[in-house]
Amino acid sequence: MSEIDSNTEIQVSHVLDRYKNHLEFIGYLVEEDGETSIFAKHHRKENLRILKFGGDIGVLARLTYAFPARFNLDPIPLYIYANDLNNQFYFMKACVSSFTEGGYFLCMDSVLEGGYDRRNFSIFLDNIERDLNVFNDYIKTKDVFCQDEGGENS
Repeated sequence: MSEIDSNTEIQVSHVLDRYKNHLEFIGYLVEEDGETSIFAKHHRKENLRILKFGGDIGVLARLTYAFPARFNLDPIPLYIYANDLNNQFYFMKACVSSFTEGGYFLCMDSVLEGGYDRRNFSIFLDNIERDLNVFNDYIKTKDVFCQDEGGENS
């Protein structure tokens, strides 16, 4: 009987196949987005992008939201808002970035260190969901995203 080397990895067609399979199992529609990235859409949860770091360093989950155009001339309130979110988040970090063609977006990132592990990745997704609940329940989120261009609540 031959011995199986525990250090031998099963070859997969995409570096994120295990993450992709996991996300598909819990209801996401997953598309490969380059060699080291996948984009996952869900009908009841937030869309997210998973990016692989080199080797088994880990993965980054990224969620992005475009800010309304009314902030294009004065982004300072956006930076304050991102800092406020960071004070409340446990697992994600929020930052403001800009599109090359103008306008700003909120980027929320979380990192899972190490190679794929089903249990750890499940906990990682639960932790992201916890911070997303904070994001969605935060009063300033409604102020930032739920006003029309005239400043009235929709």
